[in-house]
Amino acid sequence: MKRILSFEDYTNKANEADMFGVTTSAMGNLPSGYDDSDSEEPEDTRGIDPSKHALKLVATDYNDFAVLQDKNGKRYIFYIDTEAPNFDSDYKVYDEFRNEYLDLDDLGIEAAANDVPEMEIGYGADDWIKGEKQLVEIDEELADDLVEDYEAIINKGSGRYRMSTQKMMEALKKIAEELKSSNESEDYEESETDGKAGDEESETDEVTEVMEAEGIHPAIRQKLMDYLKDNPDATYAEAKKHIGEKIAGWELSSEDFEEAKKSM
Repeated sequence: MKRILSFEDYTNKANEADMFGVTTSAMGNLPSGYDDSDSEEPEDTRGIDPSKHALKLVATDYNDFAVLQDKNGKRYIFYIDTEAPNFDSDYKVYDEFRNEYLDLDDLGIEAAANDVPEMEIGYGADDWIKGEKQLVEIDEELADDLVEDYEAIINKGSGRYRMSTQKMMEALKKIAEELKSSNESEDYEESETDGKAGDEESETDEVTEVMEAEGIHPAIRQKLMDYLKDNPDATYAEAKKHIGEKIAGWELSSEDFEEAKKSM
């Protein structure tokens, strides 16, 4: 697997080359004696076999979430728990030259999602909002919610992160449109009943709206809950700083903080 230099590494290499009065290029236009050995491909020893994957990667932000699809066309949202035990050794390529793990790639994310046991896969917005399922099948309501979430964060973080979140949002928009046109989502089926049934449906919608208003933003829910579990006496300022470090540029709202504290 060819290792792609990060933007920072690429910039540093270009700056070093400029010091010698040359420019970097695909032809390796580097000065005599310049050590370009760090661009060699590290050996991929993960032993991942993508042919065995039932779920195939559609899009990811390489940081928190990914969208996958099975052979039947069902789509899933996956929370990338990078702090899980053995995550790096199982799903990242180790660079022996630099003595560090490389950034998470498509193959690693796909493998991590496929390792989720079938019995632990959730369905729809309700399971996702609860935050108990790492992998959840997307219904129409969840697709709409995720599009809104990504619309709020596509301009935050590094350039690479903004590009990947834009691709995630585009993939989710497409899923939402397809679900609407095919009426696959049970949450959005039209009821042919009226009277009391209609009143009950209206009341249910109102309850759902309240629940959604009180829900913690999916992009930071798990990270925030994990932090408060380990730091139950943390202040809002401390939690805000922690989340900002985990997701570059993210501004934790006091509402999300208070909701998380209440649910502990």
